[in-house]
Amino acid sequence: MTNHLTIRAHISLLPPTPGGATYFRTGIRPNHNMGGPDDSDFDIGEIRFLDRMSLNFGEGCNAIVSFIPRPGLADRLTPGQKWRIQSVRRLVGEGTVLSSETFDAFLKLVAAQQAAP
Repeated sequence: MTNHLTIRAHISLLPPTPGGATYFRTGIRPNHNMGGPDDSDFDIGEIRFLDRMSLNFGEGCNAIVSFIPRPGLADRLTPGQKWRIQSVRRLVGEGTVLSSETFDAFLKLVAAQQAAP
């Protein structure tokens, strides 16, 4: 299980749309699109916010993101790299890689958030 690709990233969500979701809870697994708007090859990754349990649309914060590895993904997860965060094919936000992290840091964050009231 420690073969996940784990990074520290800044996550920015677009403003809410009428009738749509208003926030993401920590632990969400949206579609991660490393390509352009017409790409439909998505990566699987869980987002854990560092200083909160949820992130409202229209806001941004730092997070640890843990991806299931695939060939070529690690090469794309370099500091400054941006990617599209999508709900199915609809753009809902953007991620920016800040740095690499260890999977142990991700697991510690998960444990701390699960222990919080």
